[in-house]
Amino acid sequence: VRKLTYATEVFSTASPGYGPGPAGPSPNQGAYGLMGAASSTNGYIAGGRVGPSLGANNRTRKMSFASETWDTFGTQMTSNMLNMGDVIGNQDAGYWCGSYSGGMSRMHKLTYSTETASTAGNLPVTPSSGSRYNSAGVSNATQGYLATGQGTPGPNPTSKIQKVTFATDTAVVIPSQFPVSITNAHGT
Repeated sequence: VRKLTYATEVFSTASPGYGPGPAGPSPNQGAYGLMGAASSTNGYIAGGRVGPSLGANNRTRKMSFASETWDTFGTQMTSNMLNMGDVIGNQDAGYWCGSYSGGMSRMHKLTYSTETASTAGNLPVTPSSGSRYNSAGVSNATQGYLATGQGTPGPNPTSKIQKVTFATDTAVVIPSQFPVSITNAHGT
C-alpha cells in the first residue's frame, strides 16, 4: 500500500500488503480488482479476484489509518464480487456497487459503526439479469452517482448515470446522461 502525505506531497510505503490471503497468511495472494472505501479512521477493501485461481470473493479487510496495519475483522459481503465495480459512500457507510459477471447488479453496504455488511438493493439494469461494471463513482453525504461503464450481455457500453440515495438504499437512473457511451470509467 502506498501512502501520499498531503502536506508534503510525498509517497511512502504504508503497509507491506493487504492482510492475510484466502489460503494463508501471505499478504500477496495475487489479488487484483479490489474495491475500496473509507471511514474517518479506517480504509476498507472488498471483492476482487484473489488466490491462485483468481476467483471471486466476498472477503473484506480493513486498514487502521492510525497504525497502518491490516485486519481481516471477520465481516464478509453478502455475495462474491469479481472486480470492476465501484464504491460510493459517505461518513456512515460504503456501497460496493456492481461487478463483472452475469447478474451482479447488487449493492453491498458496509456500515462503518458496526462493521456489518448487508445487501442494500440492486442497481437498475437492462436486462434485469444483467450486470453493471466499469462505472465511475462519486458521492457526497446524501447520495452517490455511478456514471457510464458497461453491462452484460455485452460488452454493452452505456451513457446512463445511476443515483443511489443513502437514506433509503435505493438506486434509480436519472434523466441526465453523458453525451456518449463510455465502457471503462473510474472516479473518486
